[in-house]
Amino acid sequence: MIWMVLIALALLVAVAATVFTAKSRSRRPRHRVSNVKRLLASAAGVTAGLVIAVSGAGATYAYLNAQTSAAGATLKSGTLGLTVSAVDSTAFTLLLPGETVQRDITVTSTGNAKATVTVKRAAAGALVVSLAPVACASVTGSTTWTTVTTTASSLGDFAAGQARTYCVRAVAPTSGLAKSSSTGFTLDFVSIQKAN
Repeated sequence: MIWMVLIALALLVAVAATVFTAKSRSRRPRHRVSNVKRLLASAAGVTAGLVIAVSGAGATYAYLNAQTSAAGATLKSGTLGLTVSAVDSTAFTLLLPGETVQRDITVTSTGNAKATVTVKRAAAGALVVSLAPVACASVTGSTTWTTVTTTASSLGDFAAGQARTYCVRAVAPTSGLAKSSSTGFTLDFVSIQKAN
């Protein structure tokens, strides 16, 4: 509604300016004002009126604006750690050909980040070494064993602080060992950070 009133006022101002310009110029007989000049004067008056109307009406409008700041954050790195319980190595000595020995080990993720744990043998050897994902007392005929070689095998994902017990089994070669020789094995456990 305000727009219409302001535009009407602007048009009245433009017409009045045009009429006034025409009358003031008609009093001077020497100079005749051409129709083009009159048209330009009218357009200038209308434009001025519109500018005044729009600028006056525009003051009643505002853009919505909001601003906020995020609180500062501190990034902290996680930690990875891994412990493996000790194994009685004497249990794996003086094995007869084809003899099997089993012992429990506990693998614990001691860091505060999720981890994927792998295991492999440090070097190949005459003993066949395997891991089962249960304590030796819980081993049955249907237990799944993973033969540990020099290629890493996954033990799965560990949550921060999680501990798991595994049964380690070593089987001596059926052909036995040469006289006065010995063999052993070393297992390498590796913890790798797991991406979310």
